[in-house]
Amino acid sequence: MTKTLAGKVALVTGGSRGIGAAIAMRFAADGADVAISYAASPDRAKQVAKQIESEGARAFAVKADQADPKQVIDPVKSVHAHFGKLDILVNNAGSYITGVVGDPAADMT
Repeated sequence: MTKTLAGKVALVTGGSRGIGAAIAMRFAADGADVAISYAASPDRAKQVAKQIESEGARAFAVKADQADPKQVIDPVKSVHAHFGKLDILVNNAGSYITGVVGDPAADMT
């Protein structure tokens, strides 16, 4: 199998589980080095990073709550510091709020 993403660096937000982890693993299988961000699952994130490394790629996990605007830049800075570049960004992390539509208390600003 040709490593079509060899030499590329990817960041997958929310990459510690589910679809994000699957995307991160596929990038690694295709030859990319991969960073994943997580909000609350450091053990899962470390496990995914180990799986990525088992594919022969470099990997690391960075904690960042993507629902916090002050934290969204941290993973990008970490990837650049760690790998020297960022070629692919997958904004997979999701956030949600609950409440009544139009309720000012539910406003994310």
